[in-house]
Amino acid sequence: MNDKDDCKYNCGLLSVIVPVYNVKSYLERCIMCLENQTYKNIEIILVDDYSTDGSAELCDEFRYKYTNIQVLHQTSNKGVSAARNCGLKKAKGLYITFMDPDDFIDVDLYEFLIDLIKQNNADISVCGNDDYYEGVVICNQKIFNDTVTPSEAVARTFKYRLWSSSMQIFTKKCINNIYYDEKISNGEDRLFLIKAFYKASKITYKTLPKYHYYHREQSAGTKIFSRKDLSLLKACEEIKIMVINNNPEFGKMADKNIDFAYMQLIRMMQKNTSERKELVNSLIKRVPLIIKNDFYSQIEKIRTIAKVLFIYNFSIYKIVENIYYMLVPRRKINRNDCKL
Repeated sequence: MNDKDDCKYNCGLLSVIVPVYNVKSYLERCIMCLENQTYKNIEIILVDDYSTDGSAELCDEFRYKYTNIQVLHQTSNKGVSAARNCGLKKAKGLYITFMDPDDFIDVDLYEFLIDLIKQNNADISVCGNDDYYEGVVICNQKIFNDTVTPSEAVARTFKYRLWSSSMQIFTKKCINNIYYDEKISNGEDRLFLIKAFYKASKITYKTLPKYHYYHREQSAGTKIFSRKDLSLLKACEEIKIMVINNNPEFGKMADKNIDFAYMQLIRMMQKNTSERKELVNSLIKRVPLIIKNDFYSQIEKIRTIAKVLFIYNFSIYKIVENIYYMLVPRRKINRNDCKL
């Protein structure tokens, strides 16, 4: 065994936290992705969030089969934030990451990300991702290969909306005593990530698409609106407070993030309910802020204000949206286009 091979087995422990809720059809693929990693010193923490489809029993089967898996069972369905927090409290690793059970990853993802941390003496490493929608692959084409300060990472995250905590590895010292807000069910990743960035010394990026999001119907990334999703606005407001305390000059970035959160929630709504009308009216009241916000380019201001006015009429909005998705299907992008 050479030095590099030895490192795969004996370097710092990595804790991978996987929240599990009614994903029986995807769980075996997730476990195989983790067990076959080239980085071998991994503990897998499956947190069953009171599943009812047989996922809980399957978790236990994997625990008996593999010595590096532990299973934690919630006594009620508490949501992804509570599940991840449960895993964080049990994690023993020098490094910590998260994986959603319906996603899949490259076999060398964790070796790649841990090498990045070591090579750059960083607290957080970030790879790239692509998105799978019903067989169509969309690749994240934002290419980064650098190491930045927390402030630079926050600005980058706002600009390119890189909000997921699953395509990153954190050192345990960086996220010690940072937990997900269990009252927030939409936007919890954003809040956690900004907190982690501000505790880090450096964040290192190499955005090869090694994490693969699978967007199934009703998954966290592809779902219809529920009242719990309104917590996204609370998350964005808390992010704004945190950002202003650390980087006052980023306040208008945070305002743009709030504008986009309103539009995201409105797009999720399938019916013209009183809640939708209330959100639309609140967004219209933000138009003067959008006009004054120099974080928007002039083109972005015109485009954003046009969108705000357009979504006001629900019937016209839905007709044009349906036509758009019929005429402009999702574009498949070759993953080679994303390589550095």
